[in-house]
Amino acid sequence: MKHLIIIFLAFISFFSYSQETKRHLIGAGFSPEACYRTMGGGEPVPNIDVFAFGFTAGFTYQYNIKWWVAIETGVFYSDKGSGVDFSGLGFGDQIDPRRGFIYNTGDNIYNKQKLNLVYLEIPVKFNFYFSKSKVKPFLGIGFLNNVFLMGGRNYTSYDRSSWLSPYNLQGIVSMGIDFDFSKSITMRIEPQFKHSIISIWKDSGNNGEYPYSIGCMVGLYYRLEK
Repeated sequence: MKHLIIIFLAFISFFSYSQETKRHLIGAGFSPEACYRTMGGGEPVPNIDVFAFGFTAGFTYQYNIKWWVAIETGVFYSDKGSGVDFSGLGFGDQIDPRRGFIYNTGDNIYNKQKLNLVYLEIPVKFNFYFSKSKVKPFLGIGFLNNVFLMGGRNYTSYDRSSWLSPYNLQGIVSMGIDFDFSKSITMRIEPQFKHSIISIWKDSGNNGEYPYSIGCMVGLYYRLEK
């Protein structure tokens, strides 16, 4: 009888632990981002390139495998790209159709603009937690599957879509904190770094263009008990 009680208590403890650690979270988040790019093949970034502001916003789902590790996915609308400073360029300059910049041959007339890259972003990311408390710091690492939606330059009809691949893969690294306001509501603040692993061009050869960004995802999550 004593052994049966011990086994029963052990079973209850295991079940309670499973309920505590294996939870589902659904939520939404928004991240303002500073966007830039690197060039492949040893090419320098054009000297008219500057950082541009972008953003990522959407819905997310997280499954806590254990208290210390979770897998996260979701669907996001992501406006990436980079900026170009046309203030030193003018009429008669030539557009490079892939890179989106202009070779200087004339008088100065332009200003700063953004080379837009809009994607449907689907993350697959693991979050590793360092605490079980109500304030949970964590490290995130994973991949972003980006489905191309549109690309061009703001305020003009210039379009790079014909040069761009319909799919791009990025890596993501983050450090964040989850704040549990209650058993059901969690707020997340998560600085993120994203960088393309493959070129966004359809045919890049030894060259290519690799966007990256630095941002901070702020999200609100609802915790579903299993």
